[in-house]
Amino acid sequence: MITDTEIQKEKFTKAIPRRGKKPRYTIKAIWDRGNGAITGFHCRIGHSSKVFYMRYKNPNNNKKRNFKLGFFPEMTVKKAREEAKKVYTKVMGAETEDVQQNRRDKIEEGTLAEYSVAYCNALIAKPSRKYEQYMHAKYIVPGIGHMKLFDIKKTDIESLRNKYETQVHTANRIKIYCVKFFKWCMENGHMKANPASGVEGFVEEPKEVEWKPTEVKAVQKALTKLAKDPENEISVIYVSLLFLTLRRQNELLELTWKQINFQKKLMTDVKIKMYQRLGKRTFELDTPTLEHLKRLKTLTGDTKWLFPSDKKSGEHRGYFKNFWGKIQEESGVEHTMHDIRHYGSRVMKELGVDLDSMAYIMGHKDATMLSRVYGKSDARARLSALKTTRARLQIA
Repeated sequence: MITDTEIQKEKFTKAIPRRGKKPRYTIKAIWDRGNGAITGFHCRIGHSSKVFYMRYKNPNNNKKRNFKLGFFPEMTVKKAREEAKKVYTKVMGAETEDVQQNRRDKIEEGTLAEYSVAYCNALIAKPSRKYEQYMHAKYIVPGIGHMKLFDIKKTDIESLRNKYETQVHTANRIKIYCVKFFKWCMENGHMKANPASGVEGFVEEPKEVEWKPTEVKAVQKALTKLAKDPENEISVIYVSLLFLTLRRQNELLELTWKQINFQKKLMTDVKIKMYQRLGKRTFELDTPTLEHLKRLKTLTGDTKWLFPSDKKSGEHRGYFKNFWGKIQEESGVEHTMHDIRHYGSRVMKELGVDLDSMAYIMGHKDATMLSRVYGKSDARARLSALKTTRARLQIA
């Protein structure tokens, strides 16, 4: 008979790539067998879920049906077997009404909230996982979680999206995560169509980050004050490097000392994770940046990472949110660390920096395309652009 251990060991099925088409997802079934087995009781292993079903024949038309019992591991084999016996008893009792008539082929009696739990548990462990789980718990489940999964229509998702039309970013995230959730439902055999497909997102206006000259000075003053505490030295260098290089936070955090070439004044093989097609890039380093890196070398040079974790050995540090909170408290500035990049980009645009240099410095995916139109920039042009921008940012 099926056991919890057997199902636990089974790996999720993989997508089968198809040229010019979306990948096909297979479903594997583990059937109950041996002494005491219940005929028709089985567990389906999908792309990212494991679900118990009871297959039976409708006594009215002799057609085979599949009754969904529940998700593993939320439902154990023992509990699923009990539910399967109830279904079997009803069928063998010649019940005239099809026990699946309310499920419309896929027997989706469960609400969206119930399926959302299994979906969130099945999400791949990555930085965006917690945020997506938060969005489900905060917006999607409270909005349409009470509805039967099979009853949800495109209009229901549009209504949920429209509730947050004044919060454009949130509304668009709700739409995106609904698309992903219902796609998962389709891939695991819970639905035949994606009701979120075709739902339009709102137009998001580009974020204009208005750093006032007084705010930049306030941040610089806060950094100087916080630097007096030796415990803040690494944090101060990190924030300073964000201003000096305009790199993304994770790009700095994941740097190793092997990637810093002091002799050639280069930061090599920087991972541009947001756009995987670009792979890695090399950036030139000027004197102020090198001075900060040399000081950092004396503090963390005996480790692999520029910013090693003080909690987990062998790993790099996480985001410096707490330290930035100190800067905000000290300076009165409400901008985020990522706003440094937004403002740096806007300043370069105002200064007339060529688009190719801008794209390269910011690590944008359009660098290749822009270079075809405007010609490639050289290292000298990029260093000049950074120097000019830094002067405007008033960061030394």
